Amino acid sequence: TPLPGVPVAGILGDQQAALFGQACFKAGEAKNTYGTGCFLLANTGTSLVHSKAGLLTTVAYKIGDAPACYGLEGSVAIAGSAIQWLRDDL
Repeated sequence: TPLPGVPVAGILGDQQAALFGQACFKAGEAKNTYGTGCFLLANTGTSLVHSKAGLLTTVAYKIGDAPACYGLEGSVAIAGSAIQWLRDDL
């Protein structure tokens, strides 16, 4: 339950938090992370870009009164597991 008078100060999903944490603040900057899967998130700046290749258009982050920044996200479900297999079992 919300606390009366307490505004929400921030919320980010995993990939958006990684984009922000890796300081990808300019359009064209991107991050790639490997866990169980592999996730690429590219900052498209204040432009909402619709992918023609199946990427997900998402809100990347918003700071204060500045306009929201958007991103394009792609994922490979088992890429990180494949890298781990190469490392451990090949």
